[in-house]
Parts: sequence; structure tokens; C-alpha cells
Amino acid sequence: MGKWIRVIPFAAAAVIIGLIQTVLLANERIKPYPNPFGRATVLAHPATAAETVQMLGEGAFAYRSGDSLVMVTTDAEGNAAETTRPLPAPGLFSDAQLTADSAVWIGDGGKLYGAEWSGSAWSAMRLLAEGGGMKGLSAVGGGVPGSDRVLLRYDEQALYAGVYRKGAEVTWSKLDLPNISSLAAASDPTDGGVGVVYATEHNGRVSLGFVKLAARSLQPVLQSKLKEVELASYNRLEHIAVGSDRSVWTAAYTISSSKSGKSYARLLTFPGDRPQAAEEIRLDLPVKRDAAVPAGSAAVPAGTSDAATGADVSDTVLHPAFVANPPGTSELVVSSVYVKNRRLTSQEVYRIGLTGGKPQLPAALVSHSAGFADYPALAYDGQGHALAVWLEPKGDDSYLVHYTSNLEPYRTRTDKLTGADYQRSAETLPLLWGIALLTALLSLKWIVLPAAYLLVLYTLREAHYDNHPALHFGISLGLYLASKLVLLGDYRKPQALELMPPAVQSVAAHLAIVALIAVLAYVSTKLLHRDADYRNAGLELLYFVALDIWMTNLWFAYFMSPASL
Repeated sequence: MGKWIRVIPFAAAAVIIGLIQTVLLANERIKPYPNPFGRATVLAHPATAAETVQMLGEGAFAYRSGDSLVMVTTDAEGNAAETTRPLPAPGLFSDAQLTADSAVWIGDGGKLYGAEWSGSAWSAMRLLAEGGGMKGLSAVGGGVPGSDRVLLRYDEQALYAGVYRKGAEVTWSKLDLPNISSLAAASDPTDGGVGVVYATEHNGRVSLGFVKLAARSLQPVLQSKLKEVELASYNRLEHIAVGSDRSVWTAAYTISSSKSGKSYARLLTFPGDRPQAAEEIRLDLPVKRDAAVPAGSAAVPAGTSDAATGADVSDTVLHPAFVANPPGTSELVVSSVYVKNRRLTSQEVYRIGLTGGKPQLPAALVSHSAGFADYPALAYDGQGHALAVWLEPKGDDSYLVHYTSNLEPYRTRTDKLTGADYQRSAETLPLLWGIALLTALLSLKWIVLPAAYLLVLYTLREAHYDNHPALHFGISLGLYLASKLVLLGDYRKPQALELMPPAVQSVAAHLAIVALIAVLAYVSTKLLHRDADYRNAGLELLYFVALDIWMTNLWFAYFMSPASL
């Protein structure tokens, strides 16, 4: 037991430092909360489709989970209630457009079907359009006065628009528009019409166009080409979205690279009556939350190099979507890179204000997941309360569904650290302590002078070394501490200071920490050697140095970077 008692200070130091750093790491990962939103809540049912959930209005949304549809409603305090419904029909269920009581989808053979939910069951599905071969389907709510929604479908040859009402036949208007590969649509708040931005692909060329459909007839009243998109062989047009800010329209599209794995966003802003005058800008989002970027610098002319922006900008911007807030104006939500510090980089949801259809910085974080937040959706109710939803890949063709709200009761309930946060931090801590194996090499420089002193003394004046252990322990201890203080800058590199809480970043704080560690190591050394029959300055110093280096490196390894060693 006598020998094992010497291990107790080492174990106690590891426990105490570990508890402190567990709290630090939990706070580092979770805080600050994404004000005005609370911490996200994960729903019980995962999504099984890589697509944005469908917002149903007034705090409700829906998504697919396996062979079921999950309908989610939130109350005045942000609590979510999940109910499941079976799919309306077996077979293909593609591009589904959902409301609280209906579903429209592309089924087997590329045919368009619809069904209504009544009580606890779906009605028999009905064919909504003759023929098949549908390539895509979209819907716009509120585009036609008195209608449930406007459906937009397309095949190889044309675009079709029709008003969907429960139980009624759909009358389709047709616009000959071949080779559509994707489209996005939004209602026009000025006249109730529908604006459609579409992409066409033919012989390897990609074009973006705009068509305006009249409110009641859904006949085209304006059509124009927006842009020819030049793509390298390893690039592709990934996603498009459109929104209207009163009389100004903004189209967003992303280009992804199979070569680099990156994705960049472009915006086309144009007056509603002159789409041919579209102005293209690139959406550059700083990766730092507190990046000091002046308003407007999120939008730079297309073709400007990243270096010319003067900011460290995101190289992965995914799935932009426009949000009405309030009606007649719009915001933009995207998934983009967020670098909190050198060891915490994530994909998060940002909300960007639009003025005159153009983005304004700073962008505001909606999520703070420390994960990969993608496929964002955001909606406001009549009182201005916001509900945000996004997906996070699980790696098995399913996605965690996160939601958050800016309701005060929700924020009060969720903005706190949990036991799971501390547990995860504690499990991560040993990985960070592994850096102590490297930082310990820095400590070897501290023992050169005291070791040389004792070695020379023992070699030349052994009797004096044996007869005056307290004196030589004190001198060698002083040499050790002096060397440590002189070389303390090794632990104050910018990479380390970045992760330290502000209260311990100063030189004075570091000196206080070093002094506290030295006092604890000294007291432990004296207590464990007070009953020794024979004092040996070298052995006492060895124990002190081992304990001091152990505590110092456990503490500072948490903040250190191997790249700075």
C-alpha cells in the first residue's frame, strides 16, 4: 500500500481536471445557443427520404418515414406531437406534395395520383392527369384565390399547371417547354400569380428560365431565359429555389462538384416584369459566426475569386430555400459550413435577410448542432413565431429530423445542458488527452537545468548532496520552475488561446494556474516523503516533476494543437 499511495495524487488530478474539462467541452460544443431559436429537438421518427420536410402552416409539417407519413404539430409552447399515417397507395410514391388532409404524388408508370385523408383513412386514390411519363411535381399554396394549391408537373415535352381541389377534377394548362430537369415555384404576392424558375438540359447545356402564370387561368403571361449555366464535366446543377420580395424575384441555384465534393450557391435577382435583366451574384457566407463582414458583402459579382472577398467563406452551401416573412417579403435559409473553432466545424442552417431581393449579412445561425444540418425549412405563423426543421444524415439511408422554435417557452425549456451532453464530453476527453503524449515532450526542456545540477553535484560533491537534501531539493526545484516559466510560451500559442475561456487567456491567469499546480505537486511530494528514513533530493524532485508535468499537460493538452508543437 505504501507504494500505491504515491499514485493517488496522479489519479486525483486526472479526476478533478477531467471534471472541469468535461464542463468546458460541453459548453464549447453546445453554447452559445442560436438566439432567438432554442436548442433543437430530435423527433422520434427518422426521415427516409433525402428531401426537405413539407411545412403545412401554423406550426405543422410532414415527411416520409419508411412506409409511413409522419405528421407533426407543435403547440403554443413548442412541444411537438407526432402521428403516423400509412402511404395512400402501394408502389411508387415520388415527389409527394402533402397537406394536412391530402396528398398528390407521381406513382407507377409516371402517372399523377391524389388522395384525401378523412377521419383515420385515405380515400381511394384517383388519377389526376391522363398519360404517364411525369418527371417531376411541385406545388404552390395560395397562388390562386379560393384554391387549395396550384400543381405544377412536367414531362419530356411540356410544363402543366392546374388547380387542385379535393374531390374535383383538375383542369390543366399546358406550356410547351421541353427538356425540363427541375423547377421551383412561388406565388406572386402582388397579384396572386405563380412564378416558375426552371432548368432545362439539352446536349450537355443547362439553361435557367422564368415563366409567370396568370392567377386564375394559369396561362403564361411572361416568359424569359435567365441564364446559360456553364458547367465543367464534373459539375452539375444541384438544386434551384425561387422567392418573391414584392416586385423583385430571386432565384437561387447550387452547383456541386463531384471532383472536390464542394457546392456553391448563385443568386439571380430580377424585376418581376423584366426577368431578362437578371443580375447574378454569388452567395458567399463567412464560416465564422462573428465574422466582421459589412452588409452586402455576401453578394459579390459572379466570377469574383474567393480571395477577393476578403473573408473566409463557405465552400459548401446546400439546398437554399425562400421563406415568406411577413407576406410580401422573403428570407433565405441555407445549409452552410460553420467553423466555431479549429476543432469544431459543422454544417449548420443559416437565415439570411433579403433587401430588394439581395442577401444581407450577417447571416444568423438557426441551428447549432455540431453535426451536418441539411435540407432546411423555415416557416412563420401569423404572430411571427418561427418553426425551423432540418435533417441530419445517420449513415444508413435515414435522417434524424431536428426542429426548433423561437417561442419563449420552448427556449426556456431547451436552452440548457443535459446529462447526455456531459456524458458525450466525458467520452471525448480521453481523445483530447492523447495530445498530452506530445505536449509532454515540451516538458522535457524544463528538467534539463535541475537534472544537470543534481548530476554534477552528485558526481563532484556526493557527501554534500547526501547531507543537505532539503537545500539541493530547493535549488533544483527553483531551477525547474524558472525553466518552466521561461518556456511557458510553448503553451500559449494562438491555436491554444483560441480554445481557452477568456478568463484564463491572460499571462496572469497562466501564471496562477502554473503556481497552483506547483503548490499541489509540492504539498503532495512533502506529504508522501515526510516519513522517509532517508531523504534523497533527486528522488523527491523526480516525484515532484512527474506530478507537475502530469497535471500541467493534462490541463493544457485540452487546448493544444499537434500542429503547433
